[in-house]
Amino acid sequence: MDQKEQDDVLALLQGKEKGDEEEEVLPVPTTVPMSKGTREKAHTICQIVKKVAGDSHEWFSFLLASKADPLFIARDLLIVKGTKAERGHVVVEGEHVAKASAEVQELNALLGTDFYIIGWLHSHGGGPVGHSFFDDGNFVQVLNSVRLNTEQAVPTRLDLIESRITKHVEDGKIILTGQDVEDAVIRYVLPKEEAFQALLIKYGIEKGKRIAVEREAFLADVLELVQLETAEPKIVGFGYSVVVNDRGEEPYALVGVVEEKVITGKGTVKKYAYKTNVEPREVEKDVTADPQTLEAMVRERIQFPPPTKSTIVVLSSRKRRRRGHGRWFGRWLGDSESYKNGVMSPEDIEAHTHSNSSAPSGGTTTTQTRQKRSQDILFLNEIACIFAYHAAAYLTAFESPAVRYSEYLDRVFEMLDQTHSKGLMETIAHVGELYSDEAGVFVPRFEPYKLKRIQDNITDRLAGDPKHPEIRFMLAFIHGDKNAALEQYIPILYKLGRDKEVEPLARIPPPEGKGK
Repeated sequence: MDQKEQDDVLALLQGKEKGDEEEEVLPVPTTVPMSKGTREKAHTICQIVKKVAGDSHEWFSFLLASKADPLFIARDLLIVKGTKAERGHVVVEGEHVAKASAEVQELNALLGTDFYIIGWLHSHGGGPVGHSFFDDGNFVQVLNSVRLNTEQAVPTRLDLIESRITKHVEDGKIILTGQDVEDAVIRYVLPKEEAFQALLIKYGIEKGKRIAVEREAFLADVLELVQLETAEPKIVGFGYSVVVNDRGEEPYALVGVVEEKVITGKGTVKKYAYKTNVEPREVEKDVTADPQTLEAMVRERIQFPPPTKSTIVVLSSRKRRRRGHGRWFGRWLGDSESYKNGVMSPEDIEAHTHSNSSAPSGGTTTTQTRQKRSQDILFLNEIACIFAYHAAAYLTAFESPAVRYSEYLDRVFEMLDQTHSKGLMETIAHVGELYSDEAGVFVPRFEPYKLKRIQDNITDRLAGDPKHPEIRFMLAFIHGDKNAALEQYIPILYKLGRDKEVEPLARIPPPEGKGK
């Protein structure tokens, strides 16, 4: 037997035979099974929230499953009392999950049910379904708790010796070791000679005679024929995230998974998610979506932000129109006429940057450095202000067929208004990929009185490099076709913004039918 054959035989002790590995199957659903009543309830609440608030808002709830159900079907949703609806994005805190858990316990005691929280469901209002960075952060908050409701131990292969295995006999033991210092040492204590002979006789080997067999060599050969597999428990828990909207689009669904290896990964938790679909299920005693009952529940449990300054809404042939934009916008325009006629070109920016970067031959004093920094801030602020002016004009003309992305840009501005010091690029990453307007459903939230705060939040993180895509985007939007600028630069800024952020929940491909 050559060295390779010996290695292959010895590898059996560690379960390393090639082509003989079993693929690990986790006890995690491949889809999000949801009762038809729960899904209908979610869509009905979307319309009620829009009716009560007078506008599209985001809201969130917790999905409930039964402890007796091995299929982990989401059978109802719970809105915690005091939940806040938002025009931009919702925020789930740990206290929300704790309050929901307490309410579920009360519900179980009252109705004799055995519900537990298995995930969350939220609405994107009038926007498209999907998962933003904000949603990922909320989902992680939910997962930290609900994984404890679904966790199971999964035996996971544990290679005690990862390098080439060698064996030797020492002090009455057969010892297996590897070549690396990290490898384990496996010791098999040899039986006494009398016990060894009794074992041979028991199985009819030269019965009645003392067997002249070398004990160590014989047992070592037996071990080579026995495949030894070692495993450690891996604790696996999961939860659901479902996104709906006012349009009644097919829900967006994620299954989030949390893993922790008990031996090799103690204290190190792995979190990831995969995109899947909501699978409608027929269940006994399904929930109903009675509009009157749900409206009373929404009014009791959800807190809405105060209305915006313009509240009169009329219908148009293409989109819903909020009256009052022209009046507010015209008032703001009067203060910004100088910016309208003083738009800088890319060449102006290059010249400005070059002139500011050229230091006097005698060196740069502290005063000159401060002056340059002040000039740069004013310069960036002017670009942001001009861009804000043109974006405001674009949003005000949202009814025009030539304006294709007003709803997306409106959502970016709404989030910039709510999120201090986030920056344009990072906000685009949170809003998501570019999408076009849908006729008849868009109600703009933009109000020109917000522009100063939006402008400041753009300037706060604006890169000074004139070649940066963020500045190039604003210049292209100012000087050229605005739809084309959005189509060209939003994908670039979205990717750059995503790359800058720390991914709160890694994505993996779906398990393709494996699991529950």
